[in-house]
Amino acid sequence: MYKINPLIDPKCRKDDSGKFPIQLGSSGNVRPCNLYGSRCNWKYLEAWAEENNLDMSKLNIRTSTMAEIYESDVFNAILKGHETLDLPEPCLRLCLKKNQDHPGIGYNETSKGFDSGR
Repeated sequence: MYKINPLIDPKCRKDDSGKFPIQLGSSGNVRPCNLYGSRCNWKYLEAWAEENNLDMSKLNIRTSTMAEIYESDVFNAILKGHETLDLPEPCLRLCLKKNQDHPGIGYNETSKGFDSGR
C-alpha cells in the first residue's frame, strides 16, 4: 500500500486490468509512464533524477529485468512522490487535479502501483 496525495491523480498507477501505462523507448529505456514518451518530458525526468541522486541507468531493459526496473530507486521515488508531491514537472503538470483547495497528504491509500505488493 502507498499513499496518494489528494491533489493528484497519477496516471502511472496500475489499472484494474493489471497493466501499467509504461512505455519502452527505442533506446531500451522503460519510461515509468507513457507521458514520458516525448523527449522533452524525458529530459525533465532525467533532471529530476539527477537532482535526487537517482540512477536512471537502471531503467534500461537491456541491463535490467522488469522486476529490477520496478524496484529501481527512480520508480520508488515516483511512488513516494505520489504522497509528497516531490515529482518531476510533467507529473505535476499533467496529473495534478484542478481546483483543489485542500493541502492534505495521503488521504487516498491504494494497493495499486508499480508492484502489486505495495
